[in-house]
Amino acid sequence: MAGVYTGYNPGGNVKVYANTCCECEDKLRILSAYVGTYYYCGGYYMSFVPNPTTGETIMELKTDKIDTYTEGDEWEAEIFNQQMLLMHKTTRLKDKTYTINVSGWKEGIYYVRVRVKDELLFGKFIVTR
Repeated sequence: MAGVYTGYNPGGNVKVYANTCCECEDKLRILSAYVGTYYYCGGYYMSFVPNPTTGETIMELKTDKIDTYTEGDEWEAEIFNQQMLLMHKTTRLKDKTYTINVSGWKEGIYYVRVRVKDELLFGKFIVTR
């Protein structure tokens, strides 16, 4: 386990680079947002604002390579609670952002799985009351 002070309260972004055997620039990149977002090999990652949230959060699909995401590309998202029960599923999204209304959800951590093109992304956000 490693701790990193980001200078932000709370959280902040942390980037970690490590050499691996993958074919994308010989690096594995991990981008951690407030509670963690997974990023792999120059593809996509997601962010949640606000996080933690009390009513709704905006999930944004991002990429560090301009040619990776083309406006109008379809993607889908599934959101699971801590018991890994499916709370919400949406398909055929075309915008880079999606608003998630959590006003009736219990407090806790929620896990998000996004499929865009042939990539899977994983993230999480917190609901507080």
